[in-house]
Amino acid sequence: GETAAADGGGGGGGDDAAAADGGGGGKLEAAAPALGTDLGLDEAGVAERMGKSGTLRVHLVSASGLAAKDKGGTSDPFVNCKLGKKARACKAIQKTLDPQWDETLEFVSKVSLKTVIKNGLLLDVMDEDKGMLDSNDLLGKVTADLSLLSSTNEITFHEAVSSGGVIKFSVVWEEGEAVPDSAAKKAKKEAKAKAKEATTDGPRAEAALEPETTQQL
Repeated sequence: GETAAADGGGGGGGDDAAAADGGGGGKLEAAAPALGTDLGLDEAGVAERMGKSGTLRVHLVSASGLAAKDKGGTSDPFVNCKLGKKARACKAIQKTLDPQWDETLEFVSKVSLKTVIKNGLLLDVMDEDKGMLDSNDLLGKVTADLSLLSSTNEITFHEAVSSGGVIKFSVVWEEGEAVPDSAAKKAKKEAKAKAKEATTDGPRAEAALEPETTQQL
């Protein structure tokens, strides 16, 4: 198929440009994460942001130069993303080492951004195997450091895949409700337990009071 593409390339200059825009033609290179707009938060603002739950959207853009796992020298790559205990996977693109997924996976998080950052986002780049006895092969792992989300809503990553190749994806954090602080939760729990104790101990506590006579001067 490559020769046909080369032949047809004469007339369709526009197509080439489109391919370049989409990252289809170019080989991706690993680079430092690119930040979206800085939110300009002060320390208190960052602390407040870190204490809120929210939604993390992972946009899987593309990859290039992935390892070949199939006999034909290609793979059927897809990505399985893990955030804490949750996992989501995108669709597999058949027979390519340079997949263009352009798919967004959404994680609604009940825990705070602080916990999300601590857990990190793990991406397993997999080769889909449809055979009955075949299991999906791992093409490589990527760990995305989300700590920059403390001061920006969006980060774009160009990360090297452990077994070769580069994956491009971005993450967006959409802030939700404040998560009750664990210390506050604990105190509330303890207060509840105390109140329960007080009610159950009622009659016995009264019986244990000393006779009034001792209270006289």
